[in-house]
Amino acid sequence: MGLPAEDLPRSGRPTSFKRKNLKRLQNAAINRIGVSQRKLGTKFGVAQSTIHYNLKKLGLKHYKRQKAPKRQMLTSNTFIIVDDEKYFTFSNDDMPQNVGFYAFGKEDVPDNVKFKSKEKYPKKVLVWLALSAKGISTPYIGSTKGPAITADIYVNKCLSKLRSFIEEYHAGDEYIFWPDLA
Repeated sequence: MGLPAEDLPRSGRPTSFKRKNLKRLQNAAINRIGVSQRKLGTKFGVAQSTIHYNLKKLGLKHYKRQKAPKRQMLTSNTFIIVDDEKYFTFSNDDMPQNVGFYAFGKEDVPDNVKFKSKEKYPKKVLVWLALSAKGISTPYIGSTKGPAITADIYVNKCLSKLRSFIEEYHAGDEYIFWPDLA
């Protein structure tokens, strides 16, 4: 005696979620943000576990939204031009290996070796340049006073070098200038 080829009618309690509601459930859940199984349960008049079971039966899975920066993707022929500046002091004590000294005792060491006098705004050398995937601009090298680069130096010296860099490397190209806003 073999098994019948057709499925026999089931006995037992009928499902509380009708077959015609499956398509409505799929449309209510798929690609929607903030839809919970509890909210869907109250909408369809069934328990949350019934919604969970039917979503699983439909093959729908819950995924957490990923965080991504809000930006517009560039075309392949758009170049990004960035600039940056770096300050170098004339003293060589910025590096940790240059701050120590050798002595038999601290009492015999002269004050100019023992103590490091520090100015509030020491004289610095400013090096500025711009770069992109096509090349590097000619750097601006100059001395500065005060805490940082001034608007006068940036506009008159650095931006003129940036303009010549763009004319040399990016004439006719699409580009985005991304300045260092530090």
